[in-house]
Amino acid sequence: MKSLISTPKMIGNMQKSPQENLIKYYGLPFSLWLTTVYGCPQWGFIFVAIISLLSPTSTPKESNFYRKELFWLAAITVACSLNFTIGLYFGSPQSINRSPYFIGLIVTFLIASKLEKKQLIAISWLTAIECLILFIEFILKINTVFTYHPEYKSGIDYSYIYWGRPFGLSDGSNSFAIKLVIALGIVNYLMETQWKKHLLQGIIISALIINFSRSAFIAIIFHYIFLYNFHHNNKNLYRKLSAAIIAIISTIIITNPFNIASKIAFHLNHGKKTIDYSYRDEIWKSCINFITNNPILGNNSSRFYIWNADYKQWEHAHNSFLHLITSNGILITGLISFWILKHVSKHNFGLLLPLIIFSMGQYGIFWSISIQDVLFINLLIFSKNYRTQK
Repeated sequence: MKSLISTPKMIGNMQKSPQENLIKYYGLPFSLWLTTVYGCPQWGFIFVAIISLLSPTSTPKESNFYRKELFWLAAITVACSLNFTIGLYFGSPQSINRSPYFIGLIVTFLIASKLEKKQLIAISWLTAIECLILFIEFILKINTVFTYHPEYKSGIDYSYIYWGRPFGLSDGSNSFAIKLVIALGIVNYLMETQWKKHLLQGIIISALIINFSRSAFIAIIFHYIFLYNFHHNNKNLYRKLSAAIIAIISTIIITNPFNIASKIAFHLNHGKKTIDYSYRDEIWKSCINFITNNPILGNNSSRFYIWNADYKQWEHAHNSFLHLITSNGILITGLISFWILKHVSKHNFGLLLPLIIFSMGQYGIFWSISIQDVLFINLLIFSKNYRTQK
């Protein structure tokens, strides 16, 4: 005879309404993805934070764990605010952003703590839908459907792929590239239904080719090397396949049939005869010089920018880790690095790797509050629970 006494689990299931499920599985991931759409202001994260507070969670949260994490994040925030205050009164930060770095870190953590496996997969599906928009832009030879975008182009000549890369619904091609990199990692590690995994892989990889981000290409290469050689169950088979693919590609490039190697190099170097770093070599040199002269406090926790006279615009470091230390100095960077490294494990390294590699050639993570920072913290801290989540 079944007991008539309801258990807490039964009560929880009885109390869930369709509206709660809608908010939980669609509201939060959709609102988070919406912040990446061109025209959405930064303060849109206020609504994301509100929705995250309304979102129920099935993952058990330990109060001691939360207190420890919030202590670390509060320490980082206070350190950045103190460094910023010192800069206001005693320094002269080289910055056009007059707000403390990482001021939104705690909000980012709280949003990340509400995301679960199903919601990450939902973000991947939304990214795949955006890929379809990118395909349409490519066919129509426009770089964005937002005709009022200041960089809107039509009638694009794809002889130079780099200069006509579609944006999808994002504000730029690199903003879309990082979503593609993250989404592909989530699909390969967390999606269990094989046909859905293969479908999304095909869509996202096709979009990556059209998006043509060199940083994304490198990140995805490392992602698949790690996935098939260290994570996949049949490691030996995939190691042999990887070696065979590398050998075939190398042979094609060396023998150079139909001038393939030079054509690939032409597009990767943006139509130039020599390797094109897109001013990264000069920007990184400026960052290193600044760190050498300001090692302790950096740019007083104001985001560090370099003036590009050729483009007549401010440029970030095009490297998240270099940007981090340049903006904050070695002390705060050491504090942040220790907090990150204590969470890295064999369970999350594969998920984090493509995002880390991408951020070495672009300003990917460490914006303080952004979709990539939210997902980075989620994968860093909470992905250990995803093995048990359906």
